Amino acid sequence: MEIQKVEATPVKIQDKKPLKKENELFCRYYVERHLPAVQAYGLAYNIDTSNRMQYMVAAANASKLLKKPKIVARVNELLDLVGFNDAGVDKQLNFLIQQHDDKKTKLGAIKEYNALKKRTGESKKNVFSGNTFNLTQLLDQAEK
Repeated sequence: MEIQKVEATPVKIQDKKPLKKENELFCRYYVERHLPAVQAYGLAYNIDTSNRMQYMVAAANASKLLKKPKIVARVNELLDLVGFNDAGVDKQLNFLIQQHDDKKTKLGAIKEYNALKKRTGESKKNVFSGNTFNLTQLLDQAEK
């Protein structure tokens, strides 16, 4: 699989100096191409990660980069731009709940929704109480 190169457009972070070209490329490969940090670093800095020693160097340096506040801030900005935010995650959760192909995934999404809405604290003594039922307990039993 051929990975397309991206252009580095330096972006100012919090009114400070823009990131170096290679750092911007690293962030963009990491977020936009969904590459592991080592691969993103290798592409951004033109390092052959198929060589074991160079791979280890790229891994160490990628790890260091991901601890720098400017890099983390840029990664977060890019994640927001590609839809990794509350609205985007809500949309994906809704998709999982609405689909009918994978029941286990659907039940997991419903369970997550109930946890987010704090609807899981209901009584777990009885599965049925009156005309209502505890969906979380049913889901737990279904998984066993």
